[in-house]
Amino acid sequence: MQNDITPVCQCVYTMMKDNGNSIELLSPEEETITECLLEKTALKELESYHFLRNPLYMVIILLVWWIFLLVCVFYEMDFYSSPFFNIGPHHSLRFFVRTIDTWGEWFIVVVFIFVEQFVWTAVEEIIVPWKSNTIQDHKNIYIRRKWTYYYFIINTFEFIQIIRQCMLIQIFITQVDFTIVVVLADIMANNFTLTMYLREKLLLKVQHCC
Repeated sequence: MQNDITPVCQCVYTMMKDNGNSIELLSPEEETITECLLEKTALKELESYHFLRNPLYMVIILLVWWIFLLVCVFYEMDFYSSPFFNIGPHHSLRFFVRTIDTWGEWFIVVVFIFVEQFVWTAVEEIIVPWKSNTIQDHKNIYIRRKWTYYYFIINTFEFIQIIRQCMLIQIFITQVDFTIVVVLADIMANNFTLTMYLREKLLLKVQHCC
């Protein structure tokens, strides 16, 4: 039953009671009950924490209002009548030097954009933390491989990223459906890597408690 209590409660609190002039440790049963009460109290305090006091929620609200304001401004400027907001193949749709005027060509381009964006976002979400934690973190003093290994990975990553940025500029200014595909692929890849990291944290927590 002791393993069911969170490590935070076990580490932070030292359960003791005053018995007359002497101080005695609580019995295991009393300690478990006290820790459970402390944990429930902490959870109630978190639940009563008003969401507007959380900076993350404030940022999300500001972003939503900013997007809404942009939509209204673009509508007043008649921005949505431009060819950029066409959906599907069109005689004026050009992807680099090729005109995309059939559904087959449009579908090939969409699949290419989605796969490329999904794979690269997942790679970026893995390499960037690895670079920060393995190379740039001053607390990590151990280099387990030759320097050429790290130079090759980082320089290759930066080189491909520059090429991708040039391609993304072309995608973003071509047509809105391509931009939507990029955004969807980016969100899905971010959720994929986020789930991977959260599951790893949960697994480590379970192993620590057991």
